[in-house]
Parts: sequence; structure tokens; C-alpha cells
Amino acid sequence: MSTNEHAGRALVDRRSEGGRCEVCGRLGTNVHHRMRQARPWNGANLLRVCGAGNASGCHGWIETHPGYAGVLGLIVLRGHDPATVPVFCKPVLFDRGWWLPDDEGMWHLADRITTFISDEAVAALQDHLESRRSP
Repeated sequence: MSTNEHAGRALVDRRSEGGRCEVCGRLGTNVHHRMRQARPWNGANLLRVCGAGNASGCHGWIETHPGYAGVLGLIVLRGHDPATVPVFCKPVLFDRGWWLPDDEGMWHLADRITTFISDEAVAALQDHLESRRSP
């Protein structure tokens, strides 16, 4: 399903319950493209995230840790279909885990990918999330 920017943003707003970060659960201010080149405004390719693409919030963490973000499905390499690449995240209505977003704005539970670096990447993301908790 191909869509335009307005429709893609509206879909992510609905899926994220009006703007919750789909990585940490805080207020999400940006739409992150998991894969920047192909199908950029389709629901499977988009995540609502907090922060900006510089060094702030979850968006900043994704951009400054592309290796970990790639393993966690927060970044999808060109040539792969985002609808088939699970993402380790926290959808608004569900527990943190491995999920597949679809182009209609739904989340589907995915089997955990078992790779050498998955546990290390999950631990790095957990460290980021812990550092963002209010004292």
C-alpha cells in the first residue's frame, strides 16, 4: 500500500494514540522512517518517536546508534521490506517486545530474532530508556 505524507502521518498518529513514542512511551514529536529510501510514508516504515534526529530522545538514540538500531529493526536496510522486519519497541497498548507494524496502522506480535548481537542491542536500548526515566 503506497501512501502520501499526510496519510502516513495520520496513520502513525492513530496508531500511537495521538503521539506517544513507540520506543519509550513518552510524548512523541517526530515521525521516524525505518527505511529512508523505499515506501517512505507507509505505516510499516514509520514510527512515532520522541526527540529529534540529532542527539535527543529516542530519535537521537536511533540516529547515533545505527548498528544497534538496525538489529532492533528501528532502522531497515534498503532492499528489505519494513513489513517483514520486526522492531523491538513498546506499542502504546502492548508490552515491549518484538512487533511488526503493518501498512494499515496495526501491530502484530513477531517472533524474536535470535542473533548474536540482539541481546547486546536490547541492553543498549534499555540503558537509553533507563537514562530517560525521571528521578
